[in-house]
Amino acid sequence: MINDWLLESALAEFDRYQVEWDAWNARLYNSHPMFCHTFVHSLLQHYGDEKVLLMVHRPTGGLLLTQPYRGQGWTSFLPPQLQAAPLMLNKQAYAERMSLFKALPGFPIFIDWMAQDPMFSPCQGETSPVESRQHAATTMAITLADSFDTYWAARPKKLRNNIKRYQHRIESTGEPFSLRIHTAPQAMTGALDSYSELEAKGWKGRAGTAITAGSQQWRFYHDVLQKLAAVGSAQVYELVLGGRVVASRLAISANGMLVMLKTTYDEQLKELAVGRVLLHTLLQHEFAAGRFQRIEFYTNASADQLEWATEAREIDHITLYRSSLYASGMTVVKNLRDLTKRIGKAQPATGTEIGDTRQ
Repeated sequence: MINDWLLESALAEFDRYQVEWDAWNARLYNSHPMFCHTFVHSLLQHYGDEKVLLMVHRPTGGLLLTQPYRGQGWTSFLPPQLQAAPLMLNKQAYAERMSLFKALPGFPIFIDWMAQDPMFSPCQGETSPVESRQHAATTMAITLADSFDTYWAARPKKLRNNIKRYQHRIESTGEPFSLRIHTAPQAMTGALDSYSELEAKGWKGRAGTAITAGSQQWRFYHDVLQKLAAVGSAQVYELVLGGRVVASRLAISANGMLVMLKTTYDEQLKELAVGRVLLHTLLQHEFAAGRFQRIEFYTNASADQLEWATEAREIDHITLYRSSLYASGMTVVKNLRDLTKRIGKAQPATGTEIGDTRQ
């Protein structure tokens, strides 16, 4: 029934559902820091528009964000700053997902649920005849069990030797290096400025995708880092060499989980691999501090990056079709598009980097 779903303007009404959203996040996603109301609300404020809908499943109170796509369907609200999409639906609400086709405006042929994390998402198990699943990324995590020494001893010998070599190179400069961590709200502006200066000097600056001071990206990260820092849930890690910041990571946390949002480093110091040394140093710190049980990277991890991981999992896009007939037809269309993409010029993957794999 159409009345099973209440359609709200996400921009206008999302804030009103703060308690409900965070309750679902706690119940379904273990209070995931990237899915908390504060983070998602900031995304809506900076990247959303009037087309984004907040859908409320009346029988259960379940929630999801969706927006029109190509005039034929609806898709998750997933700006580039969000590497996985929350779907606040329990088993009952998910079982009634086909009713969305009658509730959504127009005559949608498909509904995309993008970047679903199998650790939490209700989109589990075998797909039905009206669903398809497409690989999006292989993400990685590090569990902070035991000690750092135990974790590090289990890494490949080549990685351990490389990090030791990079550390010796840094020491040979004669300049002191250290880890600096910012957690206070008043420190976030300066830390983000240092981050943006580094990123703007590198390949992202040349490509026009860097977080430059005053840009839309800068305003979003400034907003969300300050708000989350006020409740002890934002961290900026910096590697300082000779008094200057040479590598930086933006992160958020909650309930024992640390999520890496962005990372950058001074590309003029590639031979020192300062981005990797920062990761090694912060891992040592967090293993010793005992504040977190796991670190999530939400990146499309390369083989080199996976050497750091204690676990990896597949992030998938899920498409729900109006009927099996539409599913068959759209599958043919998608296969043709995929073939065209493979023939055409390959595009570089985007996401959170763990460090320059060329180092």
